[in-house]
Amino acid sequence: MATTLEELMEFLDDAELRYEAHEEDGVIAIGFACSPEETTYRNADGDPHVQVLLKLTEGGEFLAALAPWIAPHPALKTNMSNTLAPMSATHWLGTDQYGRDVLSRLLLGTQVSLKVAFAVVALSLTAGTLIGALAGFAGNWIERVTLVVIDILLAFPGLLFALALVAARGSSLESVIVAVAIAFTPRIAARSEEHTSELQSRQYL
Repeated sequence: MATTLEELMEFLDDAELRYEAHEEDGVIAIGFACSPEETTYRNADGDPHVQVLLKLTEGGEFLAALAPWIAPHPALKTNMSNTLAPMSATHWLGTDQYGRDVLSRLLLGTQVSLKVAFAVVALSLTAGTLIGALAGFAGNWIERVTLVVIDILLAFPGLLFALALVAARGSSLESVIVAVAIAFTPRIAARSEEHTSELQSRQYL
């Protein structure tokens, strides 16, 4: 179905996109003045579904931070006479096969997940930024060797690489944090090296 220039411009105006459009010999040419990422962020910012998800995430983080104080029952306390109990005033989400309160375990489990996430981000950002910046600044063979190692690590799927490291080091929480951080560090190092090299090539007075 043919689309006129006026119809296309009306659609783009509704989408709140910055653009330039003209028609020549029946061909409509359009030039956008904003990146896809900018459009995505703008649309997400005004999407009520995204806002609800963000509020739920913030609420979950707040509850996880207060988990030791607001958990209604000890998360590890078992009660074999009350296994797989349904939701009730005493156990809002019921109990598991060992009689442990599901809500308490959910709150404390979320806290552990947040600790792992923050630790992984901190370690991978610090290590990746330093490795990439040093490689980009040093140049020569140091940069080439670093890029080869990064490419080799990126050839493996991140989660599979992390699982292999956990299997080798053991299944402790510290091993999980280190393994996932190592799996994500090469990507950050590659971006850091790219930006450092780009800054190195600029002309400064």
